[in-house]
Amino acid sequence: DLINLKTLNLSKNFFGYLGFAEKPLGAALLSLEKLETLDLSDNMLGFKHDRGLEAIGFGLFGTKRLTELDVSQNWIGTNGFRGLQTMAEGLALLSRLRTIHFSSNLLGSATSKGLPKFSFPPGYPKGNLSTLLYAGLSDCQIGMQGKTGVEDYVQAFAYAKNLKTLDLSNNYIGFTNTETTRTFAEALKATLSLQTLLLGNNPLGYHGNDGVIALSDAIKNQVHLTELDLSDNSANALGIGFFVNSLHQLKSLRTLVLNRTPLGINMQSSIDLGQILPHLTELVSLNLQYTA
Repeated sequence: DLINLKTLNLSKNFFGYLGFAEKPLGAALLSLEKLETLDLSDNMLGFKHDRGLEAIGFGLFGTKRLTELDVSQNWIGTNGFRGLQTMAEGLALLSRLRTIHFSSNLLGSATSKGLPKFSFPPGYPKGNLSTLLYAGLSDCQIGMQGKTGVEDYVQAFAYAKNLKTLDLSNNYIGFTNTETTRTFAEALKATLSLQTLLLGNNPLGYHGNDGVIALSDAIKNQVHLTELDLSDNSANALGIGFFVNSLHQLKSLRTLVLNRTPLGINMQSSIDLGQILPHLTELVSLNLQYTA
């Protein structure tokens, strides 16, 4: 009866709390071939067990016209990786997807039963995510699994060659070791169309400057960036200098956030930033709170 449905909003409904409502929902999704927008945010998907999440993933197989998916603020990743893998396989079929919201889940939680996975299956048609413009993955603890966790989630979006916005703020990237930051930097090089890159509140320089240097080099190539957030990145006084010097090529930058960075300690970085800013002629918002 709902075969012509284009928008379905089921947010704030406690799906996943008891662990049995997801299966009929997944079955219903299989029949919604014209669905374009699906909002399952602020539920409890993954809270009870992983099987319900698998059912949702299978349901995505039927929503091939989907352009926007919101599963933010759930418990995805709490009870294993099979549900995540099924969702990835469902996403592999969504050739029209433009926006995906995964924020505020537990994708990289250290308490997960088995390492969460978000990799695409063998034979995946790599062109399918070419329509993706927005990927929201903030506050997902991705970096808690170290290098492997970052590879699982970030490199999955390397197929999104036209991605405009990537939000990975508050994800512990760099917390376990410097290889985590380096791995992210390498993945970032595959996406050169970014306009917004949000990396605030990640300890990118917590284990030294090797990862900071690699990420700074990757940022230099993001010449289409209009917004960059590198606030609260745990870089030391030397490390913040590498980030500052990566700004030279970002001529389209309109918003720059460097809050809670040691600019005031590294006088040379402050001087470099002062010399760079006049060349960022499109800049309209500069945030330098707590940099003294």
